[in-house]
Amino acid sequence: MELEPGDRLHFSLGQSGDDWMLTMGRFQISTTNSDLPLVDADLPSQPWNSQQGPSSGASQDPLFEYYLLRDPHDQQLADSIETFRKLAPDDPASIMAMVVRESETRRATRVMERGDYESPGEVVEARLPSWLSRELGGEANNRAEFARWLFAEAKPIVARVLAARVVQRLQGDVVLRPEAGNSWVAPDEALQRQVNRLAIRFAESEWSFKHLVRDAVLSRGDSHLVTPHEHRAARQLESEMIRDTLLAQSGLLHRSIGGRSVVMPQPLGRSEGAFSRAEVLPTAAGKELYVRGLYVWWQRTSPMPFLVQFGTPATNQCETIRLETRTAEQALSLLNDPMVYDHIRHIALNHWRSGHQESWSDQRLLEETSLSLLGRDPTSDEAERLEALLTELRAFYLANPELVDDILTGVLWTPDSVQDRSDLAAWIMLTRVLVNTPDFLKL
Repeated sequence: MELEPGDRLHFSLGQSGDDWMLTMGRFQISTTNSDLPLVDADLPSQPWNSQQGPSSGASQDPLFEYYLLRDPHDQQLADSIETFRKLAPDDPASIMAMVVRESETRRATRVMERGDYESPGEVVEARLPSWLSRELGGEANNRAEFARWLFAEAKPIVARVLAARVVQRLQGDVVLRPEAGNSWVAPDEALQRQVNRLAIRFAESEWSFKHLVRDAVLSRGDSHLVTPHEHRAARQLESEMIRDTLLAQSGLLHRSIGGRSVVMPQPLGRSEGAFSRAEVLPTAAGKELYVRGLYVWWQRTSPMPFLVQFGTPATNQCETIRLETRTAEQALSLLNDPMVYDHIRHIALNHWRSGHQESWSDQRLLEETSLSLLGRDPTSDEAERLEALLTELRAFYLANPELVDDILTGVLWTPDSVQDRSDLAAWIMLTRVLVNTPDFLKL
């Protein structure tokens, strides 16, 4: 049908059928100024005029293509898709693309006099530092050769160092000296063979660090790798592990995997002093406060004070080994840091509720709390002094219920009776004492 400008069409729709369920859900009227025929040769003339129910996929495809390809842009897109389908291989994984290669002609590199790029000096060759080249025996002369040397199957240097550090972390003894070129500390041939086996398995597992740790823990090749021997040196927990240990003990740990980094609350004014951002980042709330230390946001100009106190290294420098630190500020952090205090309250709550449900004595409850936090039972002298402190705290908080309310504010569950509330407050203070002992920080 051809129309002239100003023409008006009037449509009347009528429908009848034997089945009362046969109704028209929708209809479409299309107009175009194209010279193409209105109906393609392969297009059903009236696919909607059917008594067989909804149109099948086979009849819908030509309709879709007919109306879609009226637009020249859609037609161009369809042509590109068709070209891609013809050129695409059957197995996309078989496509190889060159990422990087050595240039046939190297660009001349010069030393800039006093760092001025407008004053080029003598030409220098690309090579490793002389001391490193001597260490490698001349086997590597540039960064690419150095990388191949590090990860060569015949000399798995990186795998061996990482395996030795895992063993060193689990066992407690120093296995390698980073400052001496990662040389062996002690001539323990059995230990060296075990580390070499772990290194080979580490590389074969596609460098899975989780596989390496599991293999080291479950290894039966050398007994002293999995059981502490009499000369085992106690090591201090890293700052992130201290926080995660408290979280796990409190039952507040949010165990989800993945997600963005979260900003922990900072002391007043600390975040405003970070010069790298125009505005202060929003702090975490709810479950985000209890994520693993892996997801804690670390800002170089405004790091989390608790992590700094316990020796977390700065991010603007590389360190081959984390140094252990013991300062008075660490004791103050374990006593007064709001994050630590919140975790301690819930640790004490968990043990206190278990003790009441099982009708534990004070001695049993003290032993269970000490075992979970220190990894051992209290000595007789410690138990005597802690029980005396508990008696004193109970009497103090029973006489000062307003202080009990301050201590229990924000705790997930609190008892109703005044006696139980004061008793729980006393156990919270006792738990603070246990957390502040040196054994809590030992691995």
